[in-house]
Amino acid sequence: MKITDPSMLHFNESLKLMGFGDVSNISKSFLDYHNLILEWNSKINLISSNTVDSILERHFLDSMSVHLVDSLLNFDLMEDAIDVLDLGTGAGLPGVPLKISHPNWKLTLLDSTSKKIDFLQELCSKLTLKHVNFISDRAENTAHLQAYREKFDLVISRAVADLKVLVELMLPFCKMGGAVVAMKGGKAEQEIKMALNAINVLGGGDVQLVQTSDYQTFFKGSLVVIRKIAVTPENYPRRVGIPHKRPITDLS
Repeated sequence: MKITDPSMLHFNESLKLMGFGDVSNISKSFLDYHNLILEWNSKINLISSNTVDSILERHFLDSMSVHLVDSLLNFDLMEDAIDVLDLGTGAGLPGVPLKISHPNWKLTLLDSTSKKIDFLQELCSKLTLKHVNFISDRAENTAHLQAYREKFDLVISRAVADLKVLVELMLPFCKMGGAVVAMKGGKAEQEIKMALNAINVLGGGDVQLVQTSDYQTFFKGSLVVIRKIAVTPENYPRRVGIPHKRPITDLS
């Protein structure tokens, strides 16, 4: 794909509609990102083959929909130099698209697959993105390290796990007064009900749900926003695999 491709021009116009104004300084980065995904996807499974022809919309613009929660947070996504963790980032989604448009963010990309981290390191080097940290490990392990526990203003995740599992992996990374944002599908309300006990145990506060279908966005799902109001007990998250096998909600 080239910068003059109709799909790229449409993508730039969509960014402007989302409030990013002059996007000429970042459109080349998104183009390079797009092309590098195509190059690497033949080696490792970065994205589904069903979405290869719609990366700009299905992945990049979807990621940018995180901006819809800005008014619900204690900081300004557009202006503040915040510490952000993208948990289970895969191809860098949603973290890298957001970092491209917010170079002042300090971004940490966490994924358990080392080859995906290799891709992300090459990507961020190619895009000359500064203040990006890479972790190849499981969240269950990393969340117990002092350098990362309750250190992030914002923890984001896209299509990683059911919410009652996901909150045990996300909330231990989030600092007091910060928030976690989970990009979910059409069953978010049901997932929230099943996760309320876990959210309370892990130090989360009120849960707010943003339906992206109410806005002009390509992500037709939901954004679950949970504010961090209390310290997460030291024993969470539990050992690798346990949150999936025995979610907190299921404990007697």
